[in-house]
Amino acid sequence: MEQNFDSNEHVVEQTTEHENSQEHVIVKPANNLVLAILTTICCCLPFGIVAIIKASQVNNLFILKQYAAAQASADEAKKWSYIGIATGLVVSIIYLLFNLACHSLTR
Repeated sequence: MEQNFDSNEHVVEQTTEHENSQEHVIVKPANNLVLAILTTICCCLPFGIVAIIKASQVNNLFILKQYAAAQASADEAKKWSYIGIATGLVVSIIYLLFNLACHSLTR
């Protein structure tokens, strides 16, 4: 049975032979490092670098048992990756439209 708490921790309760004893397992959040690296390479370098920094903090924070901060860093990494992807797409579309407009004027 999985429950979400205010600090965004994922706790899985497992009942054993005795009903009163429960084991809490905290699941490490995905660090989104691959998404951050792809954003940096393909889309937008500045936002990708911020995403990589945030993604690299997730594992260390989790090891230090700062679960809420680890989840927040994972969420920030995903947010900055998506902002970088959107920015890269918008800039690419504007560049394409500008090139098409300039090319049609030279004919």
